[in-house]
Amino acid sequence: MCRLFTSSSDRAALSSGPLALACRVILFAIPLAAVLAALDAVLWFTGDALPASTVIKGQNLHTDAEVLYGRDFFSDQFAFYKRTGVIARRPRILLVGSSRVMQARSFMFAPLDPFFYNGGGMLGTASDVKDLAQMFLDGRLPKPDVLIAGIDPWWLKTSAQNNASLARRCEVCWNPVSHLTALRAMLRSPNVWAALWNGSVTPYEGQRGIGTRARTCGSGFRRDGSYQYTPSIIATNPFPPYEDRESPPVIERIRRCTHQFSTPAVVDQNSALQIAEALFSLRVAGVEVYAFLPPFSSEAYGALEQSSELRGWWHYYTRCFPSLMESQGIVVVPARRPCDIGLDDTYMVDGFHPSEVYMAHVIRDLVKNAPSGSLLKQIDLGVLSSRIQRAYSPLAFDKPRLRSKPAAAVAATAGLQ
Repeated sequence: MCRLFTSSSDRAALSSGPLALACRVILFAIPLAAVLAALDAVLWFTGDALPASTVIKGQNLHTDAEVLYGRDFFSDQFAFYKRTGVIARRPRILLVGSSRVMQARSFMFAPLDPFFYNGGGMLGTASDVKDLAQMFLDGRLPKPDVLIAGIDPWWLKTSAQNNASLARRCEVCWNPVSHLTALRAMLRSPNVWAALWNGSVTPYEGQRGIGTRARTCGSGFRRDGSYQYTPSIIATNPFPPYEDRESPPVIERIRRCTHQFSTPAVVDQNSALQIAEALFSLRVAGVEVYAFLPPFSSEAYGALEQSSELRGWWHYYTRCFPSLMESQGIVVVPARRPCDIGLDDTYMVDGFHPSEVYMAHVIRDLVKNAPSGSLLKQIDLGVLSSRIQRAYSPLAFDKPRLRSKPAAAVAATAGLQ
């Protein structure tokens, strides 16, 4: 017979059973989830949590101002972001390498500037160079007409080949653990609240920002893929003295043989051949391929020349490796110090990151050394030389102009629509 009523003992069992426990857990979790959702919404609003494809669309949407992209609370994922940019832009002239090539800007390639993209950050190992070539050959990435590759010396060391990142497919913004880590960092930082106040603008005129770093510091990636360092470096003095702004400074890394300059500094011949063969395979496929060895400051270059622990590896990179590349028909601009081209170390952001003005000199050398009939020969060297002469600072071409407080306050209420 069906029972129409439950006894008091039955009701007590239900109130302490699995269903009741589940209800209590849900009731406890709802406020916590609401708080986490509200905090996470801040990361999406500032742009820190936006996926690369959305960022690229946002940068290309606004043509009235430069749109910088700079995260503060997630991994930058340079390779993923730049790979997405290459797919979206389909550049005819593509520059690739590590962060040491990010200062090349599109106007340096005028009148071909609409067809240029800076893929600096896509490469970090010899394996990445091989993966990039394969992506072009099998159609996963649109093949450029011209590829300019900046090659770092530590890619030729036996201990530097386990961190290839170009082929990774997952974005950290879809990873719940990454969000929790970002939330903890956000709650400890005042920058995020400044980013909310600034809205979609940076502290400098003519620029919008996606991401907390861009909105608070004015540093990040431009739509052409180049990177703008924090303008405050030159905001008050266009000619600051040279300072190794890396932490720890590059010169200290060299002297102590740490980080990229760790010992034993043994040349990996297989890595060197892997790079040369990958770039040669692109030449065979019809791509014009150029290479350059990004510069070092004079003090860093001198320390590498004199280091007994690093000298053999360094000499292979600066003397032998360019010959290997040239044997594959690849034009190479060698590693240099600023003084080798009539400059000084004030044209370096730090011990191994050249300024955008220095990078203009590198591009000019590449164009001069390009064979007749090359697409690079269409670049107007007169225009480029004029821009170099009119540069505001050894570190940057343009003078940063701080927004007035009333304008910033008004703009803080606007978002990237």
